[in-house]
Amino acid sequence: MFSVILAALVGVAVWFLKTRVEELRAIEEKLRDQRRKIDVDILFPVAQLFSGINDEEIQAQALETLKSVNYRKASLELFVIGSDEVVKSYN
Repeated sequence: MFSVILAALVGVAVWFLKTRVEELRAIEEKLRDQRRKIDVDILFPVAQLFSGINDEEIQAQALETLKSVNYRKASLELFVIGSDEVVKSYN
């Protein structure tokens, strides 16, 4: 009798842990995708500006992007969902 109850409790515990791990993996994957998008949004104008392309139109567009509200929003999102290392290196 004791072994049946113990087996049931262990089964429930394993099911709970497995479900929790799967949920955490799904959340981490979603955050990883968001981080990639934010990284691209932040780094692309900087890469355009310092890429060595002497086209003034491209450089002006990159500067406008750096001054835009969307760029500031992306940098704020970086601080919210970015890892500590990324935030420290950004500053």
